[in-house]
Amino acid sequence: SLLGIFLDNSAVAVYEIAWRVTGATLLLARAFSANIVPLVSQWHERREFGDIESIVSLSFVVCLLLPVPGVVGVLLLSEEILAVVFGASYTAAAVVIIVLAVGRCVEAVNMVVGRVLHGLDRPDIGAVVSVVSVSVNVLLNLLLIPQFGLIGAAVATVSSFTIGAGIAAYYLS
Repeated sequence: SLLGIFLDNSAVAVYEIAWRVTGATLLLARAFSANIVPLVSQWHERREFGDIESIVSLSFVVCLLLPVPGVVGVLLLSEEILAVVFGASYTAAAVVIIVLAVGRCVEAVNMVVGRVLHGLDRPDIGAVVSVVSVSVNVLLNLLLIPQFGLIGAAVATVSSFTIGAGIAAYYLS
């Protein structure tokens, strides 16, 4: 991890806690988005594009059912949640957890778009999105971590998710 190059182990631990806590909001998105691939594939083969559009809209709603309230929750209670669950030394992750929670919303959308692209038999676009997202993430981490620390790492991650989701959505539209 690039965090370990620029920051000490305690900072890396704080970031890891924020990452894992926000990751819990993706449980429903992972399960639901994984199951739309066969439907999209079948409808694409039959040229039933209206059904694909309907499942995409429904998928966005379902996949955001946990991340959006998660953002609201951490906006209101991030320090309290971290202090009670992990201890006072982890409250330094309060801003990081907020930024990452927003990123989990983008990631949930990206899961849907990525699965739809697979169902449309376009895994090549998913590969391009992955390469661009990882490249942007590494570049932004190198630029932002030295100056902004954990918050810079979180912003880099969310930015790379957002760029990847934008590219995938562009190809989907």
